[in-house]
Amino acid sequence: MSTWHEFGARYGFTEAVKLRGAEAVYADVELGRQSLWCDDPACRDVIERSAIGQTWRGEESLEQLWCRGQIERAFLTGQVRRTTFRVVGGPHADEMVEKNQAVLDAALGAFSLAASVHGSVGGGVDDGDVAWSAPLEVLSEEEARAGRGAAAVLEPGIAPLEIGYTLPSRTLAHLFQEGAVWRWPYGSEQLWLLAAVELRDEGWCVWPFGLDIDPERLLPSTS
Repeated sequence: MSTWHEFGARYGFTEAVKLRGAEAVYADVELGRQSLWCDDPACRDVIERSAIGQTWRGEESLEQLWCRGQIERAFLTGQVRRTTFRVVGGPHADEMVEKNQAVLDAALGAFSLAASVHGSVGGGVDDGDVAWSAPLEVLSEEEARAGRGAAAVLEPGIAPLEIGYTLPSRTLAHLFQEGAVWRWPYGSEQLWLLAAVELRDEGWCVWPFGLDIDPERLLPSTS
């Protein structure tokens, strides 16, 4: 049975072909494919591959590759920026809420970060959330690759947490709806914040982004 964000990915892919044309849409699919399947350590996207999405078999459908490509393109343009924190000792399975909570508490306390883990068993829309109580620097792709400091600094806030396996469509949905998502993939010692940002009059802020399609049509509401 498909989830709401998988349905949204299929519908959005079809609508994008109508609105943008097959050539433009398949360029995003190819970007997602390169991200998922490149085994060369020099690939620019190997590091954040599992942060965007992670499946048990490592395979993704055409629509999921398209979603992955949309996020990759947002990285390249600086529309989505990221930061990471080292977390050792997990993650454990979704239902092991107390163990995941303990690992995050031990790792994040020194960084003005507070995690609340509830797990997504029973159809939850996320696995918890992580709040930051101090300004948080987020790097663009260009800054990260050049080893430069971050131009964008976010004021204290909160974003949903996704632990372990998750599809690119769910990550994309969070960037649409909340504007940011924390990712803690299986086998990783990094907790990632992926944030869609914009420089406003009041400074840098999380700013949910859209594609060339009305997000209400692309990603149906969960309510």
